[in-house]
Amino acid sequence: MVLRAWAAGLAVLAGMAVPLTVATPAAAQPPPSGIGAYIANQGSDTVSVWDPGNPAVNPHLVATVPVGDAPVDVAISPDGRRVYVANSGSAQQPGSVSVIDTATSTVVATIPVGAGNTPSGVAVHPNGTRVYVTVTRGAQPGSLLSIDTATNTVVATIPVGLGPNDVAVRPDGAVGYVTNSGSNNLTGFRPADNSTFTVANVGMDPQDVAFSPDGGLAYVTALGVVSVITTDNSTVVNQISLPDGPDGPAEPTGVLVSPNGGNIYATLLQAGAVAVIDPSDDNSVSTVEVGADPVGIAYNNNTEFAGGVWVTNSNSNTVSVIDDVLLPRVSETLSGGFNQPVAVAIGAVPVSPQPQIPTMDSVPSKSYGDGDTVVYGHGNNIGGRDNLVGSGHTAGTGHVVGTGHVVGTGNPWWLGPGGSASRIRRMSWVDGSS
Repeated sequence: MVLRAWAAGLAVLAGMAVPLTVATPAAAQPPPSGIGAYIANQGSDTVSVWDPGNPAVNPHLVATVPVGDAPVDVAISPDGRRVYVANSGSAQQPGSVSVIDTATSTVVATIPVGAGNTPSGVAVHPNGTRVYVTVTRGAQPGSLLSIDTATNTVVATIPVGLGPNDVAVRPDGAVGYVTNSGSNNLTGFRPADNSTFTVANVGMDPQDVAFSPDGGLAYVTALGVVSVITTDNSTVVNQISLPDGPDGPAEPTGVLVSPNGGNIYATLLQAGAVAVIDPSDDNSVSTVEVGADPVGIAYNNNTEFAGGVWVTNSNSNTVSVIDDVLLPRVSETLSGGFNQPVAVAIGAVPVSPQPQIPTMDSVPSKSYGDGDTVVYGHGNNIGGRDNLVGSGHTAGTGHVVGTGHVVGTGNPWWLGPGGSASRIRRMSWVDGSS
Protein backbone atom coordinates (compact mmCIF):
# COMPACT_ATOMS: atom_id res chain seq x y z
CA MET A 1 0.00 0.00 0.00
CA VAL A 2 1.19 3.55 -0.70
CA LEU A 3 0.89 5.39 2.58
CA ARG A 4 0.39 8.97 3.65
CA ALA A 5 3.46 9.22 5.86
CA TRP A 6 5.53 6.73 3.92
CA ALA A 7 6.64 9.60 1.68
CA ALA A 8 8.30 11.19 4.70
CA GLY A 9 10.11 7.95 5.44
CA LEU A 10 11.41 7.83 1.89
CA ALA A 11 12.75 11.36 2.22
CA VAL A 12 14.81 10.23 5.19
CA LEU A 13 16.12 7.21 3.30
CA ALA A 14 16.88 9.06 0.09
CA GLY A 15 20.17 10.45 1.35
CA MET A 16 21.57 7.26 2.81
CA ALA A 17 22.70 3.87 1.57
CA VAL A 18 20.42 1.06 2.72
CA PRO A 19 22.43 -2.16 3.07
CA LEU A 20 20.98 -5.34 1.65
CA THR A 21 22.36 -8.57 3.06
CA VAL A 22 20.52 -11.52 1.59
CA ALA A 23 21.30 -15.08 2.61
CA THR A 24 20.43 -16.65 -0.71
CA PRO A 25 19.12 -20.23 -0.38
CA ALA A 26 20.69 -23.00 -2.45
CA ALA A 27 17.52 -23.52 -4.47
CA ALA A 28 14.08 -21.94 -4.63
CA GLN A 29 11.48 -23.96 -2.75
CA PRO A 30 8.24 -23.50 -0.84
CA PRO A 31 8.52 -23.02 2.93
CA PRO A 32 8.99 -26.56 4.33
CA SER A 33 6.63 -25.97 7.28
CA GLY A 34 3.70 -25.30 4.94
CA ILE A 35 3.34 -21.69 6.17
CA GLY A 36 4.79 -18.90 4.03
CA ALA A 37 5.45 -15.28 4.99
CA TYR A 38 5.87 -13.00 1.95
CA ILE A 39 7.41 -9.57 2.64
CA ALA A 40 7.50 -6.83 -0.03
CA ASN A 41 10.81 -4.91 -0.06
CA GLN A 42 10.18 -1.54 -1.69
CA GLY A 43 13.88 -0.63 -1.61
CA SER A 44 15.21 -3.68 -3.47
CA ASP A 45 12.29 -4.60 -5.77
CA THR A 46 12.04 -8.03 -4.20
CA VAL A 47 9.80 -10.23 -2.08
CA SER A 48 11.40 -12.09 0.81
CA VAL A 49 9.95 -15.56 1.39
CA TRP A 50 10.23 -16.68 5.01
CA ASP A 51 9.35 -19.92 6.74
CA PRO A 52 8.08 -19.11 10.26
CA GLY A 53 9.63 -22.35 11.47
CA ASN A 54 8.69 -25.63 13.14
CA PRO A 55 9.81 -27.59 16.22
CA ALA A 56 13.22 -28.31 14.68
CA VAL A 57 13.88 -25.18 12.61
CA ASN A 58 13.92 -21.48 13.54
CA PRO A 59 12.25 -18.87 11.31
CA HIS A 60 14.44 -18.48 8.24
CA LEU A 61 14.68 -16.97 4.78
CA VAL A 62 13.69 -19.47 2.09
CA ALA A 63 14.01 -17.36 -1.07
CA THR A 64 14.33 -13.82 -2.38
CA VAL A 65 12.15 -13.22 -5.44
CA PRO A 66 12.83 -10.31 -7.83
CA VAL A 67 9.57 -8.59 -8.81
CA GLY A 68 8.64 -5.26 -10.41
CA ASP A 69 9.86 -1.83 -9.33
CA ALA A 70 8.88 -0.64 -5.84
CA PRO A 71 6.55 -3.38 -4.57
CA VAL A 72 4.13 -1.94 -2.01
CA ASP A 73 1.57 -4.64 -1.20
CA VAL A 74 1.21 -8.42 -1.32
CA ALA A 75 -1.63 -10.97 -1.03
CA ILE A 76 -1.87 -14.78 -1.05
CA SER A 77 -4.51 -16.76 -2.94
CA PRO A 78 -6.90 -18.87 -0.83
CA ASP A 79 -5.31 -22.13 -2.04
CA GLY A 80 -1.82 -20.84 -1.25
CA ARG A 81 -0.50 -21.49 -4.76
CA ARG A 82 -0.07 -17.88 -5.87
CA VAL A 83 1.14 -14.63 -4.35
CA TYR A 84 0.16 -11.34 -5.98
CA VAL A 85 2.45 -8.32 -5.63
CA ALA A 86 1.43 -4.72 -6.38
CA ASN A 87 4.45 -2.92 -7.87
CA SER A 88 4.04 0.85 -7.82
CA GLY A 89 6.64 1.27 -10.57
CA SER A 90 9.25 3.91 -11.34
CA ALA A 91 10.40 6.22 -14.11
CA GLN A 92 12.22 3.25 -15.63
CA GLN A 93 9.48 0.64 -15.23
CA PRO A 94 5.70 1.13 -15.16
CA GLY A 95 3.52 -0.23 -12.40
CA SER A 96 2.47 -3.87 -12.59
CA VAL A 97 1.32 -6.92 -10.66
CA SER A 98 3.76 -9.80 -10.24
CA VAL A 99 2.41 -13.33 -9.80
CA ILE A 100 4.61 -15.66 -7.74
CA ASP A 101 4.29 -19.44 -7.86
CA THR A 102 4.72 -20.52 -4.23
CA ALA A 103 5.93 -24.01 -5.23
CA THR A 104 9.00 -22.60 -6.97
CA SER A 105 9.26 -19.10 -5.46
CA THR A 106 9.49 -17.61 -8.95
CA VAL A 107 7.47 -15.03 -10.88
CA VAL A 108 5.30 -16.84 -13.43
CA ALA A 109 3.42 -13.81 -14.80
CA THR A 110 3.61 -10.01 -14.83
CA ILE A 111 0.28 -8.25 -15.32
CA PRO A 112 0.32 -4.72 -16.81
CA VAL A 113 -2.03 -2.22 -15.18
CA GLY A 114 -2.13 0.44 -17.87
CA ALA A 115 0.15 3.35 -18.68
CA GLY A 116 0.17 6.06 -16.03
CA ASN A 117 -1.45 3.89 -13.36
CA THR A 118 0.31 3.40 -10.02
CA PRO A 119 -0.75 0.28 -8.06
CA SER A 120 -1.16 0.61 -4.32
CA GLY A 121 -3.18 -2.15 -2.65
CA VAL A 122 -3.98 -5.75 -3.62
CA ALA A 123 -6.47 -8.34 -2.36
CA VAL A 124 -7.70 -11.73 -3.56
CA HIS A 125 -11.40 -12.63 -3.62
CA PRO A 126 -12.16 -15.47 -1.17
CA ASN A 127 -13.10 -17.79 -4.05
CA GLY A 128 -9.75 -17.16 -5.74
CA THR A 129 -11.16 -16.17 -9.13
CA ARG A 130 -10.43 -12.44 -8.93
CA VAL A 131 -7.60 -10.22 -7.73
CA TYR A 132 -8.38 -6.57 -6.95
CA VAL A 133 -5.74 -3.86 -7.30
CA THR A 134 -6.14 -0.18 -6.45
CA VAL A 135 -4.40 2.24 -8.82
CA THR A 136 -3.92 6.00 -8.72
CA ARG A 137 -3.55 8.25 -11.74
CA GLY A 138 -2.07 11.57 -10.68
CA ALA A 139 -4.71 14.01 -9.44
CA GLN A 140 -7.50 12.13 -11.18
CA PRO A 141 -9.88 9.76 -9.40
CA GLY A 142 -8.42 6.33 -8.97
CA SER A 143 -9.61 2.93 -10.09
CA LEU A 144 -10.01 -0.60 -8.82
CA LEU A 145 -8.82 -3.19 -11.32
CA SER A 146 -10.46 -6.61 -11.36
CA ILE A 147 -8.06 -9.30 -12.60
CA ASP A 148 -9.14 -12.76 -13.77
CA THR A 149 -6.77 -15.21 -12.06
CA ALA A 150 -7.29 -17.86 -14.75
CA THR A 151 -5.96 -15.59 -17.51
CA ASN A 152 -4.00 -12.98 -15.51
CA THR A 153 -5.72 -10.18 -17.39
CA VAL A 154 -7.66 -7.09 -16.28
CA VAL A 155 -11.34 -7.76 -16.95
CA ALA A 156 -12.93 -4.71 -15.31
CA THR A 157 -11.97 -1.18 -14.24
CA ILE A 158 -14.12 0.15 -11.39
CA PRO A 159 -14.12 3.90 -10.59
CA VAL A 160 -13.27 4.79 -6.97
CA GLY A 161 -12.27 7.98 -5.11
CA LEU A 162 -9.12 10.08 -4.99
CA GLY A 163 -5.89 8.50 -3.85
CA PRO A 164 -7.06 4.91 -3.33
CA ASN A 165 -4.82 3.00 -0.95
CA ASP A 166 -5.94 -0.36 0.34
CA VAL A 167 -8.60 -2.87 -0.70
CA ALA A 168 -10.17 -5.75 1.20
CA VAL A 169 -13.02 -8.18 0.50
CA ARG A 170 -15.43 -9.50 3.13
CA PRO A 171 -14.92 -13.20 3.97
CA ASP A 172 -18.17 -14.16 2.21
CA GLY A 173 -17.02 -12.35 -0.95
CA ALA A 174 -20.18 -10.24 -1.27
CA VAL A 175 -18.76 -6.81 -0.42
CA GLY A 176 -15.40 -5.07 -0.56
CA TYR A 177 -14.01 -1.71 0.51
CA VAL A 178 -11.38 0.64 -0.94
CA THR A 179 -9.82 3.36 1.27
CA ASN A 180 -9.61 6.70 -0.57
CA SER A 181 -7.04 8.87 1.22
CA GLY A 182 -7.57 11.82 -1.11
CA SER A 183 -11.37 12.01 -0.76
CA ASN A 184 -11.58 10.93 2.92
CA ASN A 185 -14.04 8.13 2.34
CA LEU A 186 -14.40 4.52 1.27
CA THR A 187 -15.68 3.12 -1.99
CA GLY A 188 -17.74 0.02 -1.36
CA PHE A 189 -18.11 -2.46 -4.21
CA ARG A 190 -20.05 -5.63 -4.91
CA PRO A 191 -17.94 -8.22 -6.75
CA ALA A 192 -21.02 -9.91 -8.23
CA ASP A 193 -21.72 -6.97 -10.54
CA ASN A 194 -18.92 -4.45 -9.77
CA SER A 195 -21.46 -1.88 -8.59
CA THR A 196 -20.20 0.71 -6.10
CA PHE A 197 -21.36 2.96 -3.25
CA THR A 198 -19.70 5.47 -0.91
CA VAL A 199 -19.03 5.13 2.81
CA ALA A 200 -18.58 8.51 4.52
CA ASN A 201 -17.43 9.70 7.96
CA VAL A 202 -14.49 7.28 8.22
CA GLY A 203 -12.02 9.99 9.25
CA MET A 204 -9.31 11.98 7.53
CA ASP A 205 -6.86 10.31 5.21
CA PRO A 206 -8.04 6.66 5.50
CA GLN A 207 -5.27 4.16 4.89
CA ASP A 208 -6.01 0.50 5.51
CA VAL A 209 -9.08 -1.69 6.02
CA ALA A 210 -9.62 -5.15 7.53
CA PHE A 211 -12.67 -7.29 8.25
CA SER A 212 -13.54 -9.19 11.39
CA PRO A 213 -13.43 -12.99 10.97
CA ASP A 214 -17.22 -13.21 10.65
CA GLY A 215 -17.34 -10.25 8.25
CA GLY A 216 -19.80 -8.31 10.40
CA LEU A 217 -17.43 -5.43 11.09
CA ALA A 218 -14.70 -3.60 9.20
CA TYR A 219 -11.90 -1.54 10.75
CA VAL A 220 -10.34 1.45 8.97
CA THR A 221 -7.20 3.33 10.00
CA ALA A 222 -7.46 7.11 9.59
CA LEU A 223 -5.70 10.11 11.09
CA GLY A 224 -5.72 9.59 14.87
CA VAL A 225 -8.44 6.92 14.89
CA VAL A 226 -9.61 3.48 13.91
CA SER A 227 -13.15 3.66 12.52
CA VAL A 228 -15.55 0.74 13.01
CA ILE A 229 -18.08 -0.04 10.28
CA THR A 230 -21.02 -2.45 10.31
CA THR A 231 -20.90 -4.16 6.95
CA ASP A 232 -24.60 -5.03 6.67
CA ASN A 233 -25.40 -1.36 5.96
CA SER A 234 -21.85 0.08 5.64
CA THR A 235 -22.30 2.61 8.43
CA VAL A 236 -19.65 3.94 10.79
CA VAL A 237 -20.71 3.02 14.33
CA ASN A 238 -17.61 3.95 16.34
CA GLN A 239 -14.27 5.73 16.18
CA ILE A 240 -11.53 4.53 18.51
CA SER A 241 -9.01 7.24 19.39
CA LEU A 242 -5.33 6.37 19.21
CA PRO A 243 -2.52 7.91 21.31
CA ASP A 244 -0.83 10.92 19.71
CA GLY A 245 2.51 10.50 17.99
CA PRO A 246 5.64 12.60 18.62
CA ASP A 247 4.57 15.19 16.06
CA GLY A 248 0.81 15.29 16.53
CA PRO A 249 -2.13 12.93 15.94
CA ALA A 250 -1.30 9.27 15.44
CA GLU A 251 -0.72 8.26 11.85
CA PRO A 252 -1.87 4.64 11.76
CA THR A 253 -1.13 2.67 8.63
CA GLY A 254 -1.87 -1.06 8.58
CA VAL A 255 -4.73 -2.68 10.49
CA LEU A 256 -5.36 -6.30 11.47
CA VAL A 257 -8.01 -8.26 13.34
CA SER A 258 -6.79 -11.39 15.11
CA PRO A 259 -8.36 -14.58 13.68
CA ASN A 260 -10.30 -15.28 16.88
CA GLY A 261 -11.86 -11.81 16.71
CA GLY A 262 -10.04 -10.69 19.85
CA ASN A 263 -7.60 -7.81 19.53
CA ILE A 264 -7.38 -5.26 16.72
CA TYR A 265 -3.87 -4.11 15.81
CA ALA A 266 -2.82 -0.90 14.04
CA THR A 267 0.73 0.07 13.09
CA LEU A 268 1.70 3.58 14.24
CA LEU A 269 4.24 4.94 11.78
CA GLN A 270 5.65 7.91 13.69
CA ALA A 271 5.64 6.24 17.09
CA GLY A 272 7.45 3.06 15.99
CA ALA A 273 4.78 1.05 17.75
CA VAL A 274 1.67 -1.05 17.29
CA ALA A 275 -1.61 -0.07 18.92
CA VAL A 276 -3.46 -3.00 20.53
CA ILE A 277 -7.22 -2.45 20.83
CA ASP A 278 -9.20 -4.76 23.12
CA PRO A 279 -12.91 -4.74 22.19
CA SER A 280 -13.75 -6.79 25.29
CA ASP A 281 -12.41 -3.98 27.51
CA ASP A 282 -14.37 -1.04 26.09
CA ASN A 283 -11.89 -0.72 23.21
CA SER A 284 -9.01 0.06 25.55
CA VAL A 285 -5.76 0.86 23.73
CA SER A 286 -2.23 -0.19 24.69
CA THR A 287 0.94 -0.05 22.61
CA VAL A 288 3.85 -2.37 21.83
CA GLU A 289 7.13 -0.84 20.67
CA VAL A 290 8.53 -2.32 17.46
CA GLY A 291 11.06 -1.03 14.90
CA ALA A 292 11.29 2.25 13.01
CA ASP A 293 8.38 3.23 10.75
CA PRO A 294 6.16 0.12 11.01
CA VAL A 295 3.84 -0.26 8.03
CA GLY A 296 2.66 -3.74 7.03
CA ILE A 297 0.97 -6.18 9.38
CA ALA A 298 -0.26 -9.78 9.10
CA TYR A 299 -1.09 -12.74 11.32
CA ASN A 300 0.65 -16.11 11.54
CA ASN A 301 -1.82 -18.71 12.84
CA ASN A 302 0.99 -21.10 13.77
CA THR A 303 1.26 -19.53 17.21
CA GLU A 304 3.74 -22.07 18.56
CA PHE A 305 6.52 -21.03 16.20
CA ALA A 306 6.95 -17.33 15.38
CA GLY A 307 3.22 -17.09 15.74
CA GLY A 308 1.10 -14.02 16.21
CA VAL A 309 1.43 -10.62 14.59
CA TRP A 310 4.19 -9.90 12.06
CA VAL A 311 5.04 -6.20 11.54
CA THR A 312 7.32 -4.82 8.82
CA ASN A 313 9.56 -2.01 10.07
CA SER A 314 10.35 -0.09 6.92
CA ASN A 315 13.11 2.14 8.27
CA SER A 316 14.97 -0.42 10.37
CA ASN A 317 14.80 -3.27 7.82
CA THR A 318 13.39 -5.74 10.33
CA VAL A 319 10.20 -7.65 11.05
CA SER A 320 8.85 -7.69 14.60
CA VAL A 321 6.89 -10.76 15.74
CA ILE A 322 4.35 -9.98 18.46
CA ASP A 323 3.25 -12.88 20.64
CA ASP A 324 -0.42 -12.30 21.41
CA VAL A 325 -1.19 -15.53 23.26
CA LEU A 326 -0.98 -13.83 26.66
CA LEU A 327 0.17 -10.24 27.04
CA PRO A 328 1.10 -8.81 23.61
CA ARG A 329 4.87 -8.36 23.41
CA VAL A 330 7.64 -8.64 20.82
CA SER A 331 8.92 -12.21 21.01
CA GLU A 332 11.30 -12.09 18.04
CA THR A 333 12.90 -9.56 15.71
CA LEU A 334 13.77 -10.97 12.29
CA SER A 335 16.44 -9.48 10.03
CA GLY A 336 18.38 -10.40 6.91
CA GLY A 337 17.28 -9.78 3.35
CA PHE A 338 14.90 -6.90 4.10
CA ASN A 339 15.18 -3.53 2.34
CA GLN A 340 12.41 -1.07 3.20
CA PRO A 341 9.86 -3.81 3.95
CA VAL A 342 6.41 -2.27 3.65
CA ALA A 343 3.94 -5.14 3.41
CA VAL A 344 3.54 -8.74 4.54
CA ALA A 345 1.12 -11.57 3.84
CA ILE A 346 1.14 -14.94 5.61
CA GLY A 347 -0.73 -18.10 4.71
CA ALA A 348 -0.68 -21.84 4.21
CA VAL A 349 1.16 -22.94 1.05
CA PRO A 350 1.57 -26.39 -0.55
CA VAL A 351 4.77 -28.15 0.45
CA SER A 352 7.06 -30.07 -1.89
CA PRO A 353 6.14 -33.77 -2.18
CA GLN A 354 8.59 -36.02 -0.41
CA PRO A 355 10.29 -38.77 -2.46
CA GLN A 356 8.49 -42.09 -2.23
CA ILE A 357 10.66 -44.95 -0.97
CA PRO A 358 9.66 -48.45 -2.14
CA THR A 359 8.13 -50.78 0.45
CA MET A 360 7.41 -54.51 0.48
CA ASP A 361 4.05 -53.92 -1.16
CA SER A 362 5.24 -51.44 -3.78
CA VAL A 363 8.34 -53.19 -5.17
CA PRO A 364 7.70 -56.05 -7.62
CA SER A 365 9.74 -59.23 -7.55
CA LYS A 366 12.90 -58.87 -9.60
CA SER A 367 16.61 -59.64 -9.59
CA TYR A 368 19.50 -57.20 -9.16
CA GLY A 369 22.85 -58.18 -10.66
CA ASP A 370 26.26 -57.88 -9.10
CA GLY A 371 27.36 -54.26 -8.94
CA ASP A 372 23.84 -52.82 -8.99
CA THR A 373 23.03 -50.34 -6.27
CA VAL A 374 19.73 -50.39 -4.43
CA VAL A 375 19.38 -47.79 -1.64
CA TYR A 376 16.63 -47.95 0.97
CA GLY A 377 16.27 -45.47 3.86
CA HIS A 378 16.35 -46.66 7.45
CA GLY A 379 13.21 -48.50 8.46
CA ASN A 380 12.10 -49.28 4.90
CA ASN A 381 11.48 -52.73 3.45
CA ILE A 382 12.90 -54.51 0.41
CA GLY A 383 10.13 -55.64 -1.94
CA GLY A 384 7.98 -58.74 -2.35
CA ARG A 385 8.91 -62.38 -2.08
CA ASP A 386 11.70 -63.95 -4.17
CA ASN A 387 13.71 -60.79 -4.84
CA LEU A 388 17.40 -61.29 -5.47
CA VAL A 389 20.01 -58.74 -4.43
CA GLY A 390 23.44 -59.14 -6.06
CA SER A 391 26.83 -59.29 -4.45
CA GLY A 392 28.12 -56.17 -2.74
CA HIS A 393 24.73 -54.68 -1.84
CA THR A 394 23.99 -53.20 1.55
CA ALA A 395 20.63 -53.15 3.33
CA GLY A 396 20.35 -50.33 5.90
CA THR A 397 19.85 -50.82 9.60
CA GLY A 398 16.35 -51.93 10.52
CA HIS A 399 15.44 -53.19 7.03
CA VAL A 400 13.39 -56.31 6.42
CA VAL A 401 14.14 -58.71 3.58
CA GLY A 402 11.18 -60.98 2.86
CA THR A 403 11.15 -64.78 2.97
CA GLY A 404 12.85 -66.38 0.01
CA HIS A 405 15.17 -63.45 -0.71
CA VAL A 406 18.82 -63.94 -1.55
CA VAL A 407 21.50 -61.43 -0.60
CA GLY A 408 24.76 -61.95 -2.45
CA THR A 409 28.08 -62.83 -0.90
CA GLY A 410 29.99 -59.81 0.25
CA ASN A 411 27.03 -58.22 1.93
CA PRO A 412 27.98 -57.67 5.60
CA TRP A 413 24.56 -58.69 6.90
CA TRP A 414 23.15 -61.77 8.61
CA LEU A 415 19.49 -62.34 7.82
CA GLY A 416 17.79 -63.89 10.78
CA PRO A 417 14.47 -65.68 11.18
CA GLY A 418 11.68 -63.79 9.48
CA GLY A 419 14.15 -61.95 7.28
CA SER A 420 15.19 -59.22 9.73
CA ALA A 421 18.68 -57.90 9.06
CA SER A 422 21.37 -57.65 11.72
CA ARG A 423 24.95 -56.55 11.16
CA ILE A 424 26.90 -59.59 12.40
CA ARG A 425 28.63 -61.52 9.61
CA ARG A 426 28.41 -62.51 5.98
CA MET A 427 25.78 -65.05 4.93
CA SER A 428 23.75 -65.67 1.84
CA TRP A 429 20.43 -67.23 2.79
CA VAL A 430 17.47 -66.22 4.90
CA ASP A 431 14.96 -67.83 7.27
CA GLY A 432 17.21 -69.01 10.05
CA SER A 433 20.32 -69.70 7.97
CA SER A 434 23.50 -69.31 10.00
